[in-house]
Amino acid sequence: MLEELPRSLKLKSPQYILALLSIVISLGIALGKMRFAPVYELIYFLPFIISWVPLAVIWKWMYDPTYGIFNYVIGLVGIAPRGWLVNPKLS
Repeated sequence: MLEELPRSLKLKSPQYILALLSIVISLGIALGKMRFAPVYELIYFLPFIISWVPLAVIWKWMYDPTYGIFNYVIGLVGIAPRGWLVNPKLS
């Protein structure tokens, strides 16, 4: 696959990687010395954190012993609901 790339791309890729690494390292050093570094870190990591919270809530609802979709499905088959996250043998 690397053989199919034009020569100009082969020469520029390492330059882009080095430029990106230098930017990331310099931002890391700058954030370490800045007064509001925790605020900038919060702004940077907030999209990652926010995306995991709804996902965790959805999974918790799915495993809910009373209203969860898993207990609903096994209830259709005739199996009694289970506390999926409460019972250590099941979780």
